[in-house]
Amino acid sequence: MKEFKKKLPQFGIATLLISGIALWCNDVLMPRIDIAQQHVSNDLIKAEMVQLADQGKSSAILWLASNYSDSKYMAQLDTQVAQNNSDAMMVKASNLYATNKSLALQLIQSAAVEGNPSAIKYLSDKKVTDIGLSKFLTEYLIK
Repeated sequence: MKEFKKKLPQFGIATLLISGIALWCNDVLMPRIDIAQQHVSNDLIKAEMVQLADQGKSSAILWLASNYSDSKYMAQLDTQVAQNNSDAMMVKASNLYATNKSLALQLIQSAAVEGNPSAIKYLSDKKVTDIGLSKFLTEYLIK
């Protein structure tokens, strides 16, 4: 019994160390593994999606533009946006949001006008405190 009591602090430290490693793996490694798996599965279906995009299939063009930043896919996406495809507007907005937030928001507004449910939800989730009362009124209520 005395031996057990002497080793109890070491057992507690080992337990904490193992728990810390498990949490770190869950928080750091697992998301990276998920991203790597997504890239592999994207690469596996890319060839089929390219063929479908070359046939003019809108969903394939949107998928390629979402997952690959090739200029060919971006040009096809721009064509879809010019044709008032609200899904294309949302994909382009998502691609632009980090670098050009104002253009991304314009695209989201245009997609909402076209009836895109995601755009409508995004805009309806806006709170007055997010952007200021006057801007909220002029951009979301008065238009």
